Amino acid sequence: MGLSFLIMCIEYIIAANTTAKTLQTAIATLYHGM
Repeated sequence: MGLSFLIMCIEYIIAANTTAKTLQTAIATLYHGM
């Protein structure tokens, strides 16, 4: 249980980082587009 919970946390962190980078890229693109 402990190991699967740890893996779940790592996957969540990776997904959150990917989402943040995607949002940053989208905001930067919109900003430069204006």
